[in-house]
Amino acid sequence: ALTVARQKLRQFWPSRGPIWDGLGIVRNDRGEYGLILLEAKTHTKEFKSSLRSKSLESREKIAARIVEVKAEFGSTSAVEMWTNQYYQIANRLCFLYFLQEILNIPTWLVFCHFVNVASSNPTSRATWLQHQKRVWQDLGIDSDAMLMNRVVTIYPESVEG
Repeated sequence: ALTVARQKLRQFWPSRGPIWDGLGIVRNDRGEYGLILLEAKTHTKEFKSSLRSKSLESREKIAARIVEVKAEFGSTSAVEMWTNQYYQIANRLCFLYFLQEILNIPTWLVFCHFVNVASSNPTSRATWLQHQKRVWQDLGIDSDAMLMNRVVTIYPESVEG
């Protein structure tokens, strides 16, 4: 099964995949396992990113996957919004899709937006909520898309020690 999963991953994405802020394994009361993919942010500027691969082959493979995943999320936005503005978020959504839909592993993508982290630009919960809404709108994601029930956003408060 692991060999098949690796082969599917090579077909799905270039050899270098995302670096996660956290990964977790969960198990329900029936003994079934699932995965938690964690993406953490301390301020809204961290959302902006673009595809930087130099390899044409990798760029084409990623663009093809994004087109596939955009359809799963009911997205109406241009591929360029996914690759040039919110690439990191796009590749997180692609891996949620890969694990959940292609490998059939129960998977949840958790966005952890830290509130009021002591920095030059602390972000309030209200700002996070507004920003997250704008990101989904920019990506053209349909909030009723099936995979959106696998996307969770949490807003932990910063605790000064």
